[in-house]
Amino acid sequence: MSDNLTAFLNSLYALITLVITGFVIPLLNSKLKESHVAHAQAVTDMAVTAAEQAFPDGPGSVKKAFVDSYVSGQGVKVDTTTADMMVESAVQRLTKPDMSDLVIGSVTQLPPVAPVVQDVSQATIGRD
Repeated sequence: MSDNLTAFLNSLYALITLVITGFVIPLLNSKLKESHVAHAQAVTDMAVTAAEQAFPDGPGSVKKAFVDSYVSGQGVKVDTTTADMMVESAVQRLTKPDMSDLVIGSVTQLPPVAPVVQDVSQATIGRD
């Protein structure tokens, strides 16, 4: 009886170890990576905003050096390409006009819209 119990417990231990190493650890790693990227983007956004305020008429190279210095000083570690993409993304969001205020011409009347068929059995397209 004790041999059967030992074999069962060994098998159970092996199964639990497999589940932890195969699923739980990779899941935790991906969640940590997502959290790290979100933190890095937030720090970069803050640094870009600060650089734009500190050097409004300064050249881009000065602003970029400020952002790089601040981000690395916060302990954020990303490769150069990713850092450059995060900075460009932050600048784009900061300088992009708000599309809700954009008015193109004056719209006085909208074109008529075809009625929406509520019941598919009433549709005549493709029927003879």
